[in-house]
Amino acid sequence: MDREAPPGVGHTAHVSGGLSFPLSVVPWGRWVVATTVVLLVGLSLYYLTYQPYSAAKSFIAAFGSQGTTTVAERLTLAERSFDTFRPLANFPRAIFFNQLAYQWDDMSEEERSQVLSLVTRELSEGLEVEPQSFPLMVSAVLVLRQDPATLPMVEPLLERILEIAPERVQTHVLLAEQELIEGNPEEALRIAEEYQSRVPGTEWFFREVSGPGQLSRLTP
Repeated sequence: MDREAPPGVGHTAHVSGGLSFPLSVVPWGRWVVATTVVLLVGLSLYYLTYQPYSAAKSFIAAFGSQGTTTVAERLTLAERSFDTFRPLANFPRAIFFNQLAYQWDDMSEEERSQVLSLVTRELSEGLEVEPQSFPLMVSAVLVLRQDPATLPMVEPLLERILEIAPERVQTHVLLAEQELIEGNPEEALRIAEEYQSRVPGTEWFFREVSGPGQLSRLTP
């Protein structure tokens, strides 16, 4: 009468060179396989679940805490969020840069210096991951154009923005506004009118260019 093989007998472990041995001969075989599976599952859960959660938690704290924390504290929280899960950090970067640009007038000189330091650093790291990130470059321009020290960084960004998104209205709005900042109102108006002639109904987007007194609002 046939007997059922004991556990492990009949199962083989394959090694290099095409040789195979019963797992009963390699007693640690099952343990290695099981440990490897558990480790891979654990790493996957950490990388795909906990890290994004932790990054989102830090970002929400940075984005939603204006008025209750200092700018330096918010910058620290934002940077912690970006560092936690860098593969998906560019979208939060763009949102945060936009917020910083909007709140620029309320910042002290020291806070502005801290903001510019973070934006230049995070912009560089973000473009390494995603060289053609339109939202990241646009939001960075909104911050960097605020200060004469970082204004030279804007022109190369605008060239890249024009290259990857030549038909987008925001591209031409930024180009026109930059001409205003540099003291070329006629060129700014030319850019605005040329785009509006090609894409009717976009006058509202160029209000910063054609509206009265807008130059003083855009000049650093």
